[in-house]
Amino acid sequence: MKKILLFSFFFPPFNNMASRRWAQMIPELSKEYDIYIFTNNGVGDLPVPISEKKIFRCGYLQNPAFKIQNYVRESRLHKIISIFTEKMRAIDSTILTWFWKNRTIIQKYTKFVNPNIVITTIGPVSNALIGKFVQKRNSNIIWVLDVRDILGPFDMNNKKWWQHRFDMIFEKYAVSKPDIIFAAGKYYAYLLRKFYNQNVEILYNGFPEKEITISNDDKSSEKINIYYAGKIYPHQEKSLKLLLITLNKKDYILNFRLVGSRNQLIRFKNYLELRNINNVNLLKPEKAKIIFNEQKKSDVLVLFEDLDTTSRATKGTLTGKIFEYLRSGPPIMAICRKDSEISELLAETNRGAVVSSSDEIIKFIKDMDKFKLKSANQIIKYSRENQARKFIKLLREKYNV
Repeated sequence: MKKILLFSFFFPPFNNMASRRWAQMIPELSKEYDIYIFTNNGVGDLPVPISEKKIFRCGYLQNPAFKIQNYVRESRLHKIISIFTEKMRAIDSTILTWFWKNRTIIQKYTKFVNPNIVITTIGPVSNALIGKFVQKRNSNIIWVLDVRDILGPFDMNNKKWWQHRFDMIFEKYAVSKPDIIFAAGKYYAYLLRKFYNQNVEILYNGFPEKEITISNDDKSSEKINIYYAGKIYPHQEKSLKLLLITLNKKDYILNFRLVGSRNQLIRFKNYLELRNINNVNLLKPEKAKIIFNEQKKSDVLVLFEDLDTTSRATKGTLTGKIFEYLRSGPPIMAICRKDSEISELLAETNRGAVVSSSDEIIKFIKDMDKFKLKSANQIIKYSRENQARKFIKLLREKYNV
C-alpha cells in the first residue's frame, strides 16, 4: 500500500475548519493509502480519525500572528520582524516556530515514513516551505499542495504596497512548483492558475455523509429563529450590521454564538445597546456537537461574507461553514456580494440564496421553506467522502499511485 504523509499545522483534537478538511477525508483515503500525519499538539473536542501511532506531534499550537507575549526564545527576533510584517499574510511567526525550528525533525520523520506522496496544506504559508524542503531532498516524492486561503497575494487588506509585493514574492517562492495544487473552489482555482502559472484542481471543503440531516417542517418557536455560531472577521461586519438593522423590532430572533476576542464581544454588545436592538440572544461558545444540533433546529442559517465587490479573493470564498450548513437541513441565507461563488453553490443545490439588501432579506425569510434540504441527492457530490474519492482518482490517473 502506498504511503501518504500529511503536514498540517491544524489537526484534531484541535477543532477548526482547517483540522476538519483533511481529518474527515482520512477514513476514505485510508482504504487506499497508508496515512501518516505531522502536526502540532492541539487541544479540542474533534475526534482523531487515525491511530496516534501514525501521528507525529511536534510542539504546541501557537497563534500564527506575531504576538511577542506568546513567545520566549524568538521574542526579540519576532519584535524586529513584526515591525515590517504587520498585516502581511504570507509572513508570520510559523516560518520560525513551525518550519525552521522543526526542519531537522521533519527531514528525519519523512525518511522514517518514506512516503510516496506528501501533502502540505496552507495556511499558514510556511507549510508550503515544508513541501518544497522535503521534495528537494527526495525528488521521487509527489508533492501535493492544498491551498485553503489565498488572500495574501490578491488583496491589499490595508497593507503597504511593498508589504503586498513581498507577500506575492514570498508566496510564489514558497509554493515553487508542486506536482499538484488544490484549491477550495472554482474562482480560487482560476486565480491560482494565473498566479502560479500551472494547473489547479478543485477540492471542496465538504461534510461527512453521516451528518446529512433532512429538514422537517417543524417551526422552532413562534418567532423565526435565525442562527449563527462562529467568528466575525472585519470584512463580515457590514453584512452582520445589515441583518441587525433589517430585523430589529420584528418577529425574528438571532441566536448568535460569537467566537472572538473580549474586545470584539464588548464592541458588539455596545452596538446592540446603542441601537436598542433587543432581539439578539448573545450566547457563549460551545462544542461543535452542540452547535450542530442547534443548527438543525433553527429556522434559518445565516452566513456573513464580504459585500465589497472590489475584492478579488472574497468573490471566491467558499468557507467550510457553508458546507456545514448544506448538510444541516434549514434554509441558508448568505449575506454577501451577488457575484460570490456562494450564490452558484446555493442555486445548484437549491439550499438557499444570496441577499445584499434589507428588502432581499425580508423576501428570503418569506420564501425560506423552498430552500429546506429535502433529499441527500441535492448535496451528496460535496461530501468529504466524494472529495476524497476525487483526490484518489486524480492521483491514480496522473501518477498511478
